Amino acid sequence: MSSYRRDIDGMRAVAVSIVVLFHAHIPGFSGGFVGVDVFFVLSGFLITGIIVKDIEAGRFSVLRFFERRARRILPAVFTMAAVSTVVAAVIFIPPDLVDLGWELSSAAIYASNIYYWQTAGYFAGPAESKLLLHTWSLSVEEQFYFITPFVLMAAGRWFRGRFVAALLPFAVVSLALSVWGVSGAPTFTFYMLPTRFWELLVGSFLALGVAPPLRTRATNEAVGFAGLAMIALSTLLFTADTPFPGIAALVPTLGTAAMLHAGRGGGTLLTRLLSLRPLVLIGLISYSLYLWHWPVLVLGRYAAFRALTLPESIGLIALSGVLAALSYRFVEQPFRTPPSHGFSGAGPFVAAGAAMGAAVVLGGLLVITDGLPIRYPGFTAENIPGKEEYREGTCFLRRDQTAEDWTEADCALTRGPRRILLWGDSHAAHYAPGLSRSSAVEATIVEHAASACPPVRGLIRSSRPLCSGVNEHAWELLSGGGYDGVVLAARWESLTDEELAMLTDTLDDLGELGLEVTVIGASPIFDNDPQAMLARSAVSPDVVARAHSDVARRTNERLRPLVGSAAFVDPAAVFCEGDMCSYRRDGEYLFRDPGHFSVVGSAFAVEQYFPYVRR
Repeated sequence: MSSYRRDIDGMRAVAVSIVVLFHAHIPGFSGGFVGVDVFFVLSGFLITGIIVKDIEAGRFSVLRFFERRARRILPAVFTMAAVSTVVAAVIFIPPDLVDLGWELSSAAIYASNIYYWQTAGYFAGPAESKLLLHTWSLSVEEQFYFITPFVLMAAGRWFRGRFVAALLPFAVVSLALSVWGVSGAPTFTFYMLPTRFWELLVGSFLALGVAPPLRTRATNEAVGFAGLAMIALSTLLFTADTPFPGIAALVPTLGTAAMLHAGRGGGTLLTRLLSLRPLVLIGLISYSLYLWHWPVLVLGRYAAFRALTLPESIGLIALSGVLAALSYRFVEQPFRTPPSHGFSGAGPFVAAGAAMGAAVVLGGLLVITDGLPIRYPGFTAENIPGKEEYREGTCFLRRDQTAEDWTEADCALTRGPRRILLWGDSHAAHYAPGLSRSSAVEATIVEHAASACPPVRGLIRSSRPLCSGVNEHAWELLSGGGYDGVVLAARWESLTDEELAMLTDTLDDLGELGLEVTVIGASPIFDNDPQAMLARSAVSPDVVARAHSDVARRTNERLRPLVGSAAFVDPAAVFCEGDMCSYRRDGEYLFRDPGHFSVVGSAFAVEQYFPYVRR
């Protein structure tokens, strides 16, 4: 069971490759995040096989098991974290370095998945700026390692070796939680062990022999390639809007299990392909490649102040490969093999504890020093107001709310003879501060917004279960005859082609009601926080007041032909010249984060182009 299989290294190569290409935004890999699920199944298969074999032979040692895990995992991850932190300390502005401090401390104790679950949110900043975000999956695996050996030991001692029966309840409950959680608690479900446990256990059950042997060569070939097809289809067809993990995760996990099972006998075409030397070499460095690729991409984007071009992304992937090879040769291999006589004493645990403690202390220092502001003399982190005036909880609904929480009496932002509904997501709500301050609005504008819910009838998003009900509620208000018009605003670039077609249908339906319909197009979205762009202005003077952002232009070019007879307003025409868009004006921030207006920016936008404003 523990004999080396070259095809498993080939499967590791497939898994890490699709993850890296997904993170680098290479076209065709929109579902590349499933590579992590492939790793989960492989880990469950290998670790369970090793533990059970040692238990049945009467030689399993918890201390030796954890020593091997420490030697395998800790040196490479702490090396990556140390080097990445040093580089970040040079280029990160103080608030971002404070965030890194929290990330580093949580990753050091393998609780980063808990940290990202607790801090994830619509306004928490883009995930692509979190330097150690990828360590969430390592935390899940480590937590699995702290539970599974004891369950298997108990089964071996008290349940006559009924390992499958001991693990089955964990798998059933975990899968049920995962299926429920993609709509009920999507962030928890994505990051946490209870909803990911079953994926590792798929590999465990395969190691425990639950799958019947495949009797013929043809069957092995068919099962193996079917598994590969399941992973390939997941990679090609899944997107960020796919409810995940849940039922969807069965596709890549069962596909991985099929490939593992079909490769047991060896000799199949797929096994030979996966055993090719280039794939095996990538598989051998896959752990280090997974560790290094993400911080390299994050630091590259941060330094560039914009999205990376395709050649730049490919270059950073190549750099990640070089760093991974060096890490494998000079970090992983020297620490990996314990003494041949077995447990080597307290030394590895003392070293691991010291490294973990040092990382926690370093992270804490970054936090309590406010991100080493001495690196940016004169920099002061500003709490730029804006979101506080969205009327969150009553007019701008959070993802844990429903349409019943919307309170019409509290949501009139202005007063005037005509009644207009402002319908959309946070990119509708960010006009609220400016509207409530304007004396030139000649209508009663009523805010009806919800987090990450574009104003599209029939829209279903697993990450925002409230969207369907909230949008239908807005439709009921508009079709009930109490409104003269509607203004739709949203982060339009988030819509798929299918959802844009649904938007067109929504606009047609609104037109048939006889309403005045206005669509406000995309406003600028930057690749960095405005304060980061200003802080770096000493190095890059051209970003003092403007920065590169082509999102609004591209989105509005796509959106304008679809609005039909509705009026269309283009914010990019006000904020941008070409692809350079203003984020400051007269010394004031127009944006409070990379995509939402500040109070000043909201007032400016309302004055310049919001409909129903006297000019």
